[in-house]
Amino acid sequence: MREDSPLERLHAALRTLAAAELPGWEPLATRAATRVRSAGELLFDAGETPGQLFWVDAGYVVLEVSTAGGRTRTKSIVEGGELLGSVEVLRGEPSSYRARCLTRVVVTALPLAAVLALTRERLEWARALSARLTEVAQQRERRERELLLLTPEERWDALQRTRPALVAAVAQVELAPLVGVTPVALSRLKRRAREARAAR
Repeated sequence: MREDSPLERLHAALRTLAAAELPGWEPLATRAATRVRSAGELLFDAGETPGQLFWVDAGYVVLEVSTAGGRTRTKSIVEGGELLGSVEVLRGEPSSYRARCLTRVVVTALPLAAVLALTRERLEWARALSARLTEVAQQRERRERELLLLTPEERWDALQRTRPALVAAVAQVELAPLVGVTPVALSRLKRRAREARAAR
């Protein structure tokens, strides 16, 4: 296994979450599968029960939910260097959201049952998974605060400031739901921002 391989980067990320070495990694690693996915492909759909834990090594994956009226809402956009995770999936329940590739994505899948078995047997694995779920909860709370407290202009400014690579790599039609506006409204917002800068 090359030190710069997606699998090794996943191993390093898990060790960081656990703040320790991970007993049982080698047998698990032999069951991992790294694939390249194209833009538009689904890692899994809403209503499915994914039997895998996904590490996004490169690219962008949007997590989306559909309303009763058929509208699609963006939960978040996961980027390279992140592990997908949710409590419902870890409980073996159907996912309430779908994971769709926005760009070319390199993803490594681990068998979920094997990972969960390790969390029951080894404190280090339980700590790693708990730390990742804490990160997910913190990200969700931050997004909720932004949607509740910030104006669309402030949310767009924050996105440009904190995730410039995402803004550069992903189409506006995909970014707009993350900001909480329509693509047309985002175009207007960007035009007003340009006009305001020109008037200074």
